Amino acid sequence: MRFVLGFLVFSLLFSFQAAAMEVRGEGVEALLGYDEYRVGEEREEGGFLNYADYTAGEERESMREESLLSYDYYKNSCPQAESIIRDTVSELTRNRSNVPAVLLRLAFHDCFVEGCEASVLLDEVVDGGPSEKEARPNKGSLKGFDLIDMIKSNLQNSCPATVSCADIIVLSARDAIALAGGPFYPLKMGRKDGFKSHFERAEAELPRPSDHLNTTLSRFMAKGFSLIDTISLLGGHSIGKTSCRFINDRLFNMSGGGLPDPTLPLDLLPSLRIACDPANGISHAATGISDPQVPLHLEATNNQAFDATHFYANLAWGRGVLFSDQQLMSSPITAAIVRQYASGERSFDSDFGAAMIKLSNLGLLSGGAGEVRTHCAYFNI
Repeated sequence: MRFVLGFLVFSLLFSFQAAAMEVRGEGVEALLGYDEYRVGEEREEGGFLNYADYTAGEERESMREESLLSYDYYKNSCPQAESIIRDTVSELTRNRSNVPAVLLRLAFHDCFVEGCEASVLLDEVVDGGPSEKEARPNKGSLKGFDLIDMIKSNLQNSCPATVSCADIIVLSARDAIALAGGPFYPLKMGRKDGFKSHFERAEAELPRPSDHLNTTLSRFMAKGFSLIDTISLLGGHSIGKTSCRFINDRLFNMSGGGLPDPTLPLDLLPSLRIACDPANGISHAATGISDPQVPLHLEATNNQAFDATHFYANLAWGRGVLFSDQQLMSSPITAAIVRQYASGERSFDSDFGAAMIKLSNLGLLSGGAGEVRTHCAYFNI
């Protein structure tokens, strides 16, 4: 197995210049342990496993679902929908600089779990169990519910019971990213809101800050994302902050050994430890604990400005705050793409925009498969 893996590493490194020209980085997933996802489906071409074999069925289904949406979905029922969302997000951002980071994370956590159906907004659970909000990756750290409520209220005043909460989530994230200096990308509309909250799936499927590279990539690939999609989506961490509870193990007790992550630069470790002192936190009712936060992009002059180039440069220098982000430098293949983004050799904006469109079209509900909630936290009566 080691021989085969070593041969693949050599072959991929030798051919990387040509492979990087392919939008989906074909073959890299085999190097990083993805072959279990394609048992019985894979095909070898010149020694490379064909990524398209794995994704073709999912992409066809995604195209079928996406065909139910349209860019002018609200043309007759609420022609001002996009402008209301955009204007409200702009006003909210003027008052709260963290709005872009908050809305981007909210969109990711909704869409990554059973698709973009606004399930993460629900307080109401049919079977009486916990909601997605209570899942460990979300509890006490996922924010923006009040922002969606304000946008929804403005839409309700103009177009009652017309624009879905699912559309609000993805469109508001798109507009907030653009306001922060990130890329603008077109999105179709017509999503419907779901009837179920997915606590167990959120617990099991959402990427974790402590994930190793293969785990991160396998989580994303299970949703149909390519290597390039995954690396570019992690660039969303160029804005915002993280709760210290997500990095405390890295600072004090890596892998349960009682020591910090040895890969952390010596000047970065003490500064992060000081920032994560519980005395610097705010006690949250949801968790009952003090929860300090640190910027995901430490060297940024403005951690709410979308500066992906600098973010990837930090990773290349070994200065990523999240372990899962820094893991991108643990493979020569992913590290090469990180350096391409850091240098501008590869267009991050183009890759990120394409990946966000794919994210925003996951697990679509349309037509009679869902509803348009009048209040985003509750099912319609």
